[in-house]
Amino acid sequence: MAGAVLAWRANRRAKQSAQAAPPVPAPTPAPVPLATRALGFLLTLAAMFVCAFATQSLAARQTRMPHGDWDAWMIWNLKARFFYRAGPGWAAVLTDGWSWSHPDYPLLLPLTVARYWHYLGLETVLVPQGVTIFITLMLFALLYAGLAYLRGWIQAALALLFLASSGFFLKCGAMQCADIPLALFMLATCVAFIATRRGESGSYVIRSDSAAALVGLFAAAGAWTKNEGLLFAAGLFAVAAVGSLLQRDRPAAIRRLAPAFAGLFPLGMILAAMKLVLAGGTDLFVEQKHRTARDFLDMALSFDRHDMIWRF
Repeated sequence: MAGAVLAWRANRRAKQSAQAAPPVPAPTPAPVPLATRALGFLLTLAAMFVCAFATQSLAARQTRMPHGDWDAWMIWNLKARFFYRAGPGWAAVLTDGWSWSHPDYPLLLPLTVARYWHYLGLETVLVPQGVTIFITLMLFALLYAGLAYLRGWIQAALALLFLASSGFFLKCGAMQCADIPLALFMLATCVAFIATRRGESGSYVIRSDSAAALVGLFAAAGAWTKNEGLLFAAGLFAVAAVGSLLQRDRPAAIRRLAPAFAGLFPLGMILAAMKLVLAGGTDLFVEQKHRTARDFLDMALSFDRHDMIWRF
């Protein structure tokens, strides 16, 4: 409700500013050659056919593994079933007794599946299957729409052809794991982030502060999906903060980050509460519980460890 009020106020201010500003004539676009339009049409048509076959492949894979792959039924769907069945005891699945199921993992995917089971009043494998197919198709749509918006529909069709024809990607899309939802939110974050850069130059209609709020929201959704999303969000905001500090008008650049942090805040607080209050210990340090901060620093600065990582 607060978001709706703020959006209404921002829209009203934008309309008042538009009425006060003198009208700017729109530039006349250059004519597109016929060969270019024909190529774009053929590529888009081919991409649509490939997406149709990809959808059929996703559905066929779901019939062969209705409960998903290993991580799906050991982590994500297991937690969804616990949330649906356990009633007031739902938080027990986040304790150390379930360490093999990663009790500290973010919960966007299992909570989404459990929510739809509650809506239906029925626990059925069709829900996680439908969710994973829908998210995969949403990723296709966002890839095409984002590139068509930023680079043109020919490049968008080419990218969609490459991604939709990847057998490994389709396999990941049918596994009912959190990797494809994370990829969707990472892609959405990148598209919104680029829109903030273009919005500042006035070449696109999206307001840069609106796009910045979406950057924070999508980055937080990725962090609420998987731990790798938390690393992605931290890296993204670190780069954005350093970039703002290097700008000539530093205060204005830092102020432009405020909408992004506002978008990050709601889901970020939920994630922090889950990890700090509800969840048990993380399995990342199971074998290292008795180490000190000095031990972790020594490992971080060890050349041999970084050499091993680089070689792998």
